[in-house]
Amino acid sequence: MEALFLDLIPGSFVLGLGIVFGLLCGSFLNVVIYRLPRGLSLIQPPSQCPHCGTRIAPYDNVPVFAYLWLRGRSRCCRQKISPRYPTVELIGGLVGGAVVTMKLLPFAHDLSLSTALVHFWLYLVLALGLIAAAAIDLEHMILPDSITWGGTVLGLLSSPLRPDVEPLWSAVGALCGYVGVWFPFIWLHEKLRGFPGMGLGDAKLLALAGAWFGPFGALLTLFEAQSKAPFLRVLLC
Repeated sequence: MEALFLDLIPGSFVLGLGIVFGLLCGSFLNVVIYRLPRGLSLIQPPSQCPHCGTRIAPYDNVPVFAYLWLRGRSRCCRQKISPRYPTVELIGGLVGGAVVTMKLLPFAHDLSLSTALVHFWLYLVLALGLIAAAAIDLEHMILPDSITWGGTVLGLLSSPLRPDVEPLWSAVGALCGYVGVWFPFIWLHEKLRGFPGMGLGDAKLLALAGAWFGPFGALLTLFEAQSKAPFLRVLLC
């Protein structure tokens, strides 16, 4: 049976689907950001009001639009809803559109529909996982292992399906990313100065980057993070 390729579908339609799925995943991302660092189940109970605990109806859980329709307040107790929720949802939609624009449409002639679908979900999960890690780290100063190690494992297992890096270089990148942070900035820094210069979560995060983009990708991520760190400290203070 001849494979169907992505270029058979109008690009605007594919982009629209990417944005919609990104918005929906962004809604779930809010659940992850709130519950994961608190050790709560991501599945049960269903979405509920953080103020009074009332279960949120599906029509009040539509990404972004529900927040605007309710004017930023919960229907049940009229308490103010944090603007973080629609912001994360909107970011999810933008990420979904970005994945389609950067990873699918430029290669539409060469991607079968099944391969395009796999690539979309892989890169969307990666991007949203990193957004969740950033939000959790900002609020709780932790990087959950389920995101860092989970993302690393996903990167290693999916490397045969992605064009970014070969499986061998994915494994080498994960190892180099971890050791490249752990040895100089944690182990050696603690030996010389009595305390680690970076957290172990940062080493795990670089392992994730290496698993997805190889050793050079991990190295680039490290240098980019270090160069942006002073700016981010000023921005967040």
